[in-house]
Amino acid sequence: MLKLPDEVQITEELLQTVRNMGLRRLTRSPMSRYQFEQYLLKRNVPLEVVTQVATRFEEIKLLDDKEFAAMWVRT
Repeated sequence: MLKLPDEVQITEELLQTVRNMGLRRLTRSPMSRYQFEQYLLKRNVPLEVVTQVATRFEEIKLLDDKEFAAMWVRT
């Protein structure tokens, strides 16, 4: 869980920390974008950072709701 002050300045260091959190989580099991966003929000990550990281992860196919749904149906 991140401990952040009330007003957070989005820095490259913060983005990298959140990316690393997300990568560690996704190595355990795939998840939908919604699940990923909820995971980060529960860890006190600011919404703007969550959105930036989730969007980037979709762009590079680390998050793919269609693939996640297809995998979910197969199991």
